[in-house]
Amino acid sequence: MKAIIDAVCERLMDECKFLRQSTYDIGQLNEAWGESSRPPVAFPCALVSCEITRARELYPGVQECDADISVTYAEIVAQGEVTDPYERITKIYSALQSWYPVGDDGEPLCYPFDRARGRRINADRSGLYRYLITFRTAFEDRSAVT
Repeated sequence: MKAIIDAVCERLMDECKFLRQSTYDIGQLNEAWGESSRPPVAFPCALVSCEITRARELYPGVQECDADISVTYAEIVAQGEVTDPYERITKIYSALQSWYPVGDDGEPLCYPFDRARGRRINADRSGLYRYLITFRTAFEDRSAVT
């Protein structure tokens, strides 16, 4: 799972030159902040997370996992500024739709990504605009093999 998220972050930085940062989503945007403080990210950014939605044991120590890879795109919009983030959101979508990461051995780490949903996350008074895109994939998790 870590290798998949790392590859997604790298892909987004390579394909979406407008991004200043792409990293793991560890709740950086969840903290309250105001004019004197900012979340610990460089805007515009893409924060990536992975949720295993189903797991099936194939044999001891190996599971086939269905997963949702979520990308939260965030940017700061100045008060009164009119912005159209959908061109940037489309570039993120285009960078990941039908794409799949490969390992050091050249083998796919998972099945190709397929967008499952996208939605705006409510903006707040701080000027933070967020959009969540979720992609579906599946992979074999061998991390429990001893």
